[in-house]
Amino acid sequence: MPVSNRTTRSAKEQRKYERNREYARRGMQKYLERGGCIACGSVREDENVQHCNKCRDRRRSATLRRLYKVTLEEYEELAALQNWVCWICKGKVTSKKGNLLVDHSHKTGKTRGLLCTKCNAGIGGLCDSIEMLERAIEYLREFGE
Repeated sequence: MPVSNRTTRSAKEQRKYERNREYARRGMQKYLERGGCIACGSVREDENVQHCNKCRDRRRSATLRRLYKVTLEEYEELAALQNWVCWICKGKVTSKKGNLLVDHSHKTGKTRGLLCTKCNAGIGGLCDSIEMLERAIEYLREFGE
């Protein structure tokens, strides 16, 4: 088990750390096997996730609000306007979570639309630069098949 670069542990501390980590893992595994949400303890609708639907929506809503200043209702309204497909490629989302990502301007913070993971990474990888996107298009036209 690698040790953090920030601190070094003695052999005794490392054994204690690994033992506690294993106890925590086993405890969480037993808890999940019982079917309880790790946040509220109620029965989970899907045994492959850690939270019940109510807690998942609450966490998702808080994340959208914190990161993008968008409520869950605004997100769902925007997704419905886009027919729940990516704004750029028009593809259905196939990510693990099945969510479209909120695309926003890093300069203004304004929400632009909802994108799939690949399109969002493409725009972000080109630094939201229209000039770079135009050069990428030119490149694909020149060397594409």
